[in-house]
Amino acid sequence: MRRASFTARSLNEFYTIKTRRSRDYIRALPFRKKRPFSTLFPNANPLAIDFLTQTLIFDPEKRITVEKALAHPYVEAYVRLPLSSFSYTAKRERH
Repeated sequence: MRRASFTARSLNEFYTIKTRRSRDYIRALPFRKKRPFSTLFPNANPLAIDFLTQTLIFDPEKRITVEKALAHPYVEAYVRLPLSSFSYTAKRERH
């Protein structure tokens, strides 16, 4: 099994992490240079590679939106739009 690693491209991405505890956890992970998904999965569908590239981005501001992800050519065959809306409220539990 592979261990988690951190592949942020810059310190700016690292400092988007809000809590110190989370930054400490990430800092403890081994740093690895980001490798393109096409080299990790050479036989994958190019649309799948594009979908992964747009969704698995560390900084949420740079990540693809849910709407765009649902409209992506790789997943559009599996999505029936419009999706019904619903309201959900989560209660935060304290431990």
